Amino acid sequence: MNKNAFSVCRLDTIQPYKPSNQVAWFLPPETKPLKLDWNESPLPPSPSVMNAVRKFLDHPNALNWYPDANSQDLRAKLSEHWKVPEECVQTYCGSDSALHAAVRIFTKSGGAVLMVSPTYDNFRIYALEAQCSVILDGPKDIYSLSGAELSALVEKHKPQLVYLSNPNNPTGWLVPAKEIEEVVRRFPETMFIVDEAYAEFSNVTVIPLAVLVPNLVAFRTFSKAYGLAGLRIGYIIGSPGNIDYLNLIRNGKNVSMIGQVAAIAALNDQDYLKEILIRVRKGEQILESGLTRLGFPFRASPANFVLVKFPDAKKVQDSLVAQNAFVRSMSHLPGMEGYLRITLGDEEQMTRFMVALEKSL
Repeated sequence: MNKNAFSVCRLDTIQPYKPSNQVAWFLPPETKPLKLDWNESPLPPSPSVMNAVRKFLDHPNALNWYPDANSQDLRAKLSEHWKVPEECVQTYCGSDSALHAAVRIFTKSGGAVLMVSPTYDNFRIYALEAQCSVILDGPKDIYSLSGAELSALVEKHKPQLVYLSNPNNPTGWLVPAKEIEEVVRRFPETMFIVDEAYAEFSNVTVIPLAVLVPNLVAFRTFSKAYGLAGLRIGYIIGSPGNIDYLNLIRNGKNVSMIGQVAAIAALNDQDYLKEILIRVRKGEQILESGLTRLGFPFRASPANFVLVKFPDAKKVQDSLVAQNAFVRSMSHLPGMEGYLRITLGDEEQMTRFMVALEKSL
């Protein structure tokens, strides 16, 4: 940190989140880079999404007007999709913005935040910025977490707030919704934030419970399975009271109108979502078969990524980058030295990736 810069002292010790390599954006599309580092969808969104965006851009004020700050049509569509009241739904500029808002609303300065770890590191920044103490703790087996283990962690640390990624990024554990409910009801004074960024792949959700209890909120995104990462659309589902509190600091102008239109179109094309899920699983079979043949340890994931440990992960990653294949190093997380996370693509992409990987060894 530059000590000569003007700063707020409480931020001086924060270690920033390390984003993924951005080189792929600057490569010619015809080079067909394998962008497998940030768990985006391997394919563009539904054609109906593209058509809806093009139609919207024909509106004479599509770009010079602020968006609908209430996300009226999108919230109505999400309400219909999840069969929950509209007052239980709120939209954000990506689920990251929603998580950032939630930690500020549901914690007090100095409060303890338990991040069930290893997990999505960006949430650590939000908690530290809110002047919370962050506790990183998790199960002995990084690939598996039970409701009983989660309950024991909450009992051990007695946090004000718990962050649970489910399915977990990057290890892929998946806690059944019923087990989460038991823990949530056991600790009514603790707020549980369940990040369901990958839940379209796992089909496990706490949304029905989140609208009923005051100490649970579910977070969703259109950035993964729906293929809208570039438009930054996320949403929260929780009790009306929790949504009211979150609205106190929400800036609705941050949710773009293009994003709202695209998200509605994506929700309306569930057949395309199912096709994406099938194609990802077929790609997973190719990747896992190749990893097994090469003898690298990995664990299958209910999400859209596979975590793999390599003897020399940096060498492998550097060689892949030289071939325009990008994966995510997890070495910045405690206990994750040597692990690479590989986003799942379709069959063609995973076949090309295995060729690149073998050249890297």
